[in-house]
This record gives sequence, structure tokens and C-alpha cells, in this order.
Amino acid sequence: VLIALLALNVSKEVLDAFVVINKGLAETTAQFSEKNENTYPEFIKAAAENPKKAGPWKTKAFDIKQKAQALYEHLENLKIDLVIRLDGLDDDEVELAIEKMKTKAGVANKQNMDIPATMMLNEGRGSILKEEIAKFRDFIIDFVKPQDEAFKDKIMQSLSTDDPPVAVGQSQITWEMEYFQYLPAIAVICNMTQMQSQVRNAEADIISYL
Repeated sequence: VLIALLALNVSKEVLDAFVVINKGLAETTAQFSEKNENTYPEFIKAAAENPKKAGPWKTKAFDIKQKAQALYEHLENLKIDLVIRLDGLDDDEVELAIEKMKTKAGVANKQNMDIPATMMLNEGRGSILKEEIAKFRDFIIDFVKPQDEAFKDKIMQSLSTDDPPVAVGQSQITWEMEYFQYLPAIAVICNMTQMQSQVRNAEADIISYL
């Protein structure tokens, strides 16, 4: 749908709609984060009451927390770097870049398609992100018992890094191309925020499972 829209002259209203979507995704992600932060103390309490039985599960849970946070921050830093490039900010203007992502009047260069593609495809940062998502996904599914195949499949789908299926008569595109090529910058930012939401959701699912 996005690529079809780009065949037209994408209006300011459409670009602003992505800002609204991005804000909604960010709010959902914050809710997942709060839910997760309320769960981890349960592991601490259980480990204090029964160190031998619950201690190893506490260690596993906090390993997941650390890796989820690292991936979340990796995505956040990509978004910040992209906004800095788009709007010609100084590298130390991080807070301003974050604020720009939150408001309709924020990112001035919302429609730019070249800078996201250069950063994520030509510079290889999309491939690095793909590897980091795959590593996190493989790490957490190792905790899933073989009999819980449906739960494993849910996580695999949520954090999928597979290339999209090819329609008849079309050329294969990569995962990186699907999310970062031929899209306006604000849509790329939305995609990254959606990935952050998926990371927090998967984190919530796996620590609840543990």
C-alpha cells in the first residue's frame, strides 16, 4: 500500500498521518514496557524466597531484559540518527531529534526517500539490524519447550526477518528493501517504532511464559 501511494504525489496529510501512527505505536510500546517492568520484580521476589528453584529463572528473565533493552535502544538510535540526518542537526542534538519524532510539526524532511535508503541499505545498517533481531529471536525461542510449538511460531512470526514472498512475475526483494527502500522517511521511522513494539511484545510474552 505504501509503495502504491508513492506512485502518486504523496500529500502532506498522508505524511502527517504517519506521524500519528508513529505516536500510537510509541504509546503501545510504552504500555508493553510498563507491563514488563511490573513483571520482573516477581522473579526477584520468587528468587529471594526460594533461591535454588527460582534463582535460575530470575537469571534467565534478566538476561532477556538486557537483550531486549539493547535491541530496543539499537532501533531508537537508528531513528535518532535518521532524524539528525534528515533535518541537518548536529550529532549532539539527540533530545531535539527525539522531540521531532513525536510531533506533527517535527521532522521537516518527512518525504525524503534517499537518506533512509542510503543509511539502511547502502551503509549496511539494515543488514546489521536484521542480524540483531534474528539473534534476539533465536535467543528467546531457546527457552520455549518443544511441545509449545504454537507459542514458538508466534514469536518467530512477530520477529521474522525473512524476505517477503515473491508474487508471480516480480523480482525478489530483501527484508531490508521491504522496510527501508522507496519509502518516505516518516514511514521508515514508523517501521522502526513498530519493530520496537514487537520487541517489547515478544519480551512480555517470553517472561510471562517463564
